[in-house]
Amino acid sequence: MKRLNTKTLSIALSLTAALFAAGNALAVPVSTTLRITEADPTGSSEAYAFDWFEVTNTGSSAVNITGWSVDDSSSITTPVRGAINGITSIAAGESVILIESATGTTFTTNVTNFATAWFGGNLPVGLQIGSYTASGISFSASGDGVGLFDNASTPVLQAYVSFGATTATGGTVDNAAGINDVTGVASLVTARSVSGTNGAFLSAGNQIGSPGTIGAASVAPVPLPAAAWLLLSGLGSLGAAARRRRQTA
Repeated sequence: MKRLNTKTLSIALSLTAALFAAGNALAVPVSTTLRITEADPTGSSEAYAFDWFEVTNTGSSAVNITGWSVDDSSSITTPVRGAINGITSIAAGESVILIESATGTTFTTNVTNFATAWFGGNLPVGLQIGSYTASGISFSASGDGVGLFDNASTPVLQAYVSFGATTATGGTVDNAAGINDVTGVASLVTARSVSGTNGAFLSAGNQIGSPGTIGAASVAPVPLPAAAWLLLSGLGSLGAAARRRRQTA
């Protein structure tokens, strides 16, 4: 039986290293895969009386958001940042809802009122709803922004969108396109939710939106890293070379 030559062994080692790198790339959460995919700056005018927004994980691994925070358009200049409560992790492809901590009511009451207004009292199975501290933070229907910060010692803005004027009877801000610009320069979202598009529907409160579903309906899966494709291609070539050697031995 012939032994593998040095060149073949080198290829095998290189492919093993590529496999290790590809595995790590798929396993390590990447915070920048989070996108703010919907926002309702008119929610404070509704029966449930608070604004809310949706965050979608567009990546292939869960993202831990423990200790993360929220801000409005001041994210870019003089951030105030309100803590996120009730949600610690967002799974790959999952969309979650973050609601403003309305004054004078409990979180449980707020969720109940939200479920009644949007879903007839029954939240979709598995939908995570958390809250954010609203002190100094409010979304304006005449135009504003939503920013999401990580939990670094000096928090870093990870997702941000700004939007123009909307009305209480119009659709929510629809960012199914995943527009994101943490510099705040070119992130203006002009689209509004339309019934039948990206899961949007008309609620009992005469709002149009798709809380908890817009991301799942529109975000494309993240492709395998280049290293993974290189690995698969290389393994195929190595296998073919090995078969040729056996045939000529």
